[in-house]
Amino acid sequence: MATVVRSFLWITLLNVSVGLSSSASEKLTACGWVPGDAFFAASGFRTEGGAENMALVFVDISLQGTPAFRDYAGFHFLKVTGEITPVLAALRRVPAPPEDLFFLVYNKAFLHSQGRFGLKYNEDWFRPPQQAATQRKSFPATGCYTSLVNGAEAVQLDWRLSARFEGLTAKLPQEVTDWARPGELIRTPAHIPVTQIAVVVVRRSDIEKLCLKRETVSAWVIEHSGATLTLTYKQGQRKLAAGMQGDEASR
Repeated sequence: MATVVRSFLWITLLNVSVGLSSSASEKLTACGWVPGDAFFAASGFRTEGGAENMALVFVDISLQGTPAFRDYAGFHFLKVTGEITPVLAALRRVPAPPEDLFFLVYNKAFLHSQGRFGLKYNEDWFRPPQQAATQRKSFPATGCYTSLVNGAEAVQLDWRLSARFEGLTAKLPQEVTDWARPGELIRTPAHIPVTQIAVVVVRRSDIEKLCLKRETVSAWVIEHSGATLTLTYKQGQRKLAAGMQGDEASR
């Protein structure tokens, strides 16, 4: 029975995801990161705290520009703690304008898997814990699924492989228990130590190519130590090379 329900929900998602326009998405609840998502998708970052306790905070892509969403679910801020200076320095060296980029925060082990970048691989997106679905507004909770890549092929890949990949191991703030229900923006961040992450930085215009491996495309990888790699797909084959190549890497 559970398998039937799961299949029905994924098929429903497949039907509604194809052709979803930006004007339609403006009427939806803005879904941030939820437990089980393979990565946190950010449109930018900032620092908090002083020199002794500085943290790096990534800001969810739904908060870019002037948000037009009526409600929010999930977490829209991710705080990275520990020795963040090398990562911050590397982020600032990326050879592309920040406004042209997505910053995808992954568990560092994901880099060595066969997972597609840009897919959430969240097998449980439609069934949050009961406590997390405590009502914040007077209408029912809905599954919180978002993808940077729309269309049938991406949803099918996500569906078929969602059980294989671990979600980002960020910790939830204890004081926030109703994150699965639409409501006011949750400003308290989820948090994760810098030693557990890697950041994939990709041009917004290249995210579909990176995910579906259709063309020659490059992105940048920043490890927790601040070491940088250039990630390249060519004819479907992935290559990681040391260093941060410039814009010509994907041309």
